[in-house]
Amino acid sequence: MLTLAGRGAYYGRGASLRFRFEDRKLRRLYEQSSGREKLPEGVATAFDEVVSMIESAADERDLYALKSLRYEKLSGPRRGQRSLRSTINGA
Repeated sequence: MLTLAGRGAYYGRGASLRFRFEDRKLRRLYEQSSGREKLPEGVATAFDEVVSMIESAADERDLYALKSLRYEKLSGPRRGQRSLRSTINGA
């Protein structure tokens, strides 16, 4: 899971957004490229592309504009959190 502007985990820094990886495997993939060889072909490259889009976003409006990320504010018990989802074509 990737969380924007949370606490307690590794933070990456985009143009002005902070994000964190709550999942250790995703964090290692981001930090060290660890585990790439275990992923299906194209998945690591697609991950890099999505993270690059997040890193280059100036604010949430940029993420909303990227329809492929399906960025949204959550409600109910997850109010105050955000979600983004991306699929990898052909994987």
